[in-house]
Amino acid sequence: MRTSHTDCPSERIMPAFTLFGPRWDYGAAVANVTWAVDSTVPSFFIAEIMDAFASWSAYANINFQRVAPGAGAEITFGNASIDGASNTLGWASSSYTTGGGRQEYVRSTVRFDADEGWRVVGSDVETARSGIDLYLVALHEIGHSIGIDHSTAAAMVMNPSISADRLFGLTQHDIQAVQAIYGARVGAPSFDAGTGFSPSATPPVAPPTAPVAPTSPTGTTPSSTPLEDLTDPVFRFYDTRTQDHFYTASAAERDLILRTIPHYQYEGIAFETPDDGPGTVDVFRFFNTATQAHFFTTNEAERDQVMRTLPTFQYEGVAFQAYATAAGNPDALVLDRFYNTQSNMHHYSNGGETAWILAGNAGPGWRLEGPSFVMARVGSDGRLVMQEGVHEDGVYEAGSPASLNPFEHHDPFEGALLV
Repeated sequence: MRTSHTDCPSERIMPAFTLFGPRWDYGAAVANVTWAVDSTVPSFFIAEIMDAFASWSAYANINFQRVAPGAGAEITFGNASIDGASNTLGWASSSYTTGGGRQEYVRSTVRFDADEGWRVVGSDVETARSGIDLYLVALHEIGHSIGIDHSTAAAMVMNPSISADRLFGLTQHDIQAVQAIYGARVGAPSFDAGTGFSPSATPPVAPPTAPVAPTSPTGTTPSSTPLEDLTDPVFRFYDTRTQDHFYTASAAERDLILRTIPHYQYEGIAFETPDDGPGTVDVFRFFNTATQAHFFTTNEAERDQVMRTLPTFQYEGVAFQAYATAAGNPDALVLDRFYNTQSNMHHYSNGGETAWILAGNAGPGWRLEGPSFVMARVGSDGRLVMQEGVHEDGVYEAGSPASLNPFEHHDPFEGALLV
């Protein structure tokens, strides 16, 4: 006679997890992901983070390699105040691209809440007030960073809130979730529901390799459009210090940045720039020494006024070409320009992101200044479409005010997201 609900056959086959959709290293038999900690992370956090990575890797075909800060890690950890003690314990934000029938992560940031007063207790690192293990919080946020959403269908690490002594480690539902994304690792340990899994040794990881400058994706044969063979790629970087984007059409500049500016994270091709000719205009580029961000404009009068009146804006010349108008170009991509009245920074968006910012989701102070310049959509000459979305989620102490209002899960949209 069966006495446990979890023994029911239907319970064993019904998934109790939710996946975001993207994954690392789309199409690879084994995903290899790099990670690093920034200067805010105490040294006694490291072992807990490593154990959390090893737990996920023990069950699925995903390897994790620690790299030095500034080496372009795909997952970065920090420790900073979030919302005070006994509320949000940790937070993760993961950005991904879509195109060509694939969804693939490009970066993730994890933050532990420094307000929790993390301290060493025996062999563990725990919150000062409630004794919640940092290992569990790291498991949860890494779960978000590799593709697993919150779930309340079963007791599992990926529940949106946790309490002390409720879990020991990954549950069967967590393991099913990661294996659904990356496949089951050959020789994975048996699951022990009573103790959870705590690895005795770190599973194999990808051997360290020297960074290789990315190359532009090779696309399919261009379709017959007015823009084919008339455009060149514009590369995009994410500046982790200013949380804004930088654009360049120069492959040489792209490669120089990859070698010398570690806080610029390469994100691939953002859009296409037309060749200089009838119907195109120059896009002028400035560097604002006050905000450490770049400003772009196609307006010659505005360019001249900035040069006369704003000494912190350093003129850097013509960045690339844009279309004078979107009319008659079926693949035209109109970028809107926003100005933030609090940070004095500009941001360029298109499609769903403009509405997303106007709804207040990017924070206060953003003012739409109108259309900025017109580019060509990626894919007009056969390259993969560059779309980006973001997942933001945290883990909370059970019963805390924050647990009643979890972070949003943003659906993918076309364009770059300001995060």
